[in-house]
Amino acid sequence: MKSLTSFQPVMSEYADEILNIINKIEKVLWQNYSKEPFVGLHSGTGGIILFYAYWAKFLNEDSYSDKLMKILEFSINNFEKKEAPFNLFRGLGGLGWVIAHLKKKNFIDADLDIVLKLIDESIMTIMLSQIRNKNYDFLHGALGGLLYLMERYNAEDINDYFLLIIKELKNESLTDDGNFLLIDNRKSEKGKTGFNLGLAHGIPGFIALLSIAIKEGTNLKEMKTLIKKNVAWLLQQKRGVNDSSIYPHRIPYGDKDFGQIGWCFGDLGVASSLYLAGETLNIEEWKTEAIDTFRFNSPIRHNIRNIMDAAICHGAISPAHLFNRIYQKTKIEIFKETSQFWYKEVFRYKSFRDGHVGFKSYNVPQNKYLKNLDLLSGLTGIGLSLISSISNIEPEWDRCLLLS
Repeated sequence: MKSLTSFQPVMSEYADEILNIINKIEKVLWQNYSKEPFVGLHSGTGGIILFYAYWAKFLNEDSYSDKLMKILEFSINNFEKKEAPFNLFRGLGGLGWVIAHLKKKNFIDADLDIVLKLIDESIMTIMLSQIRNKNYDFLHGALGGLLYLMERYNAEDINDYFLLIIKELKNESLTDDGNFLLIDNRKSEKGKTGFNLGLAHGIPGFIALLSIAIKEGTNLKEMKTLIKKNVAWLLQQKRGVNDSSIYPHRIPYGDKDFGQIGWCFGDLGVASSLYLAGETLNIEEWKTEAIDTFRFNSPIRHNIRNIMDAAICHGAISPAHLFNRIYQKTKIEIFKETSQFWYKEVFRYKSFRDGHVGFKSYNVPQNKYLKNLDLLSGLTGIGLSLISSISNIEPEWDRCLLLS
């Protein structure tokens, strides 16, 4: 199946309404960015900087680029004043990825190598330590650092580093007939450690990360072998067609480990990683499995009861964005229609009088709705995805979600 790469807006009919929402989002972000306690990518000012980069590009408006630089300066000063974590989610690895992305995509021309070198000096040591502690998590652990390095350096410059990381992973992970799988130390519903099938925290994320590395030119035989073995294992975890989902969230699984339709857990994240791997290694069977999984999760057959808010992690804009992505790759019309369905659902969650532009995010630990500016769980991610819904600019920012 040929992949078509030209990006097309899927919500042109609603462009005026969406532009109005994004303009209001921008005002809220500008008024509140200085209150953010973190500088990270998925949580913190790093994600807000990404919003301004793509908003400025969409509008071709220098004033938003100026705001970008002010928030970037604030973020750099903020992390220098206090100790920040080094992960991708809310730490220096995330801010480093944003800076590297802005430079790589020519959003900025400022010389920020001094800042990036400060991050470089610590990232490898911390990542190796996290691997040895079995903290493989993409958002909060070792694997997020790999994404930063891929955005920062040319592939040939980090081949040796990838070899070292793979060696360490093999030493520390479970092995099975020469293969290895990354164990999830968090407890499953059954109270056991096991394997995580979420794109955010588990094996699909590892598959996607290796696929991105190969796309970037890291031509290591070990990576291709690892992708093939991990995909083979992943496909064995299918539980057949049931009322909620094809793939469980974890192995071992319980009754609550099915049914989410979002980026972090569920069929769509698995399918996105399978399509990316199939595209990278030119294996049509994987792409077909991904497409079939997306079809299964169309709104005609999926209950929306698990959608609690609009955020890109696991809210309404998550399937909207992921179905938009697969539509842009395949030009299969049902995926465009499904993306449109979910973008229109986003409007339904714009319902809080005391929210940011009407939006609040559901906080699971606190069991209540809260205002949230984050890329992953709040307003910034909603704004970024809405831009891509009315734009012909590819949302390359979503590499931070392992989607491109």
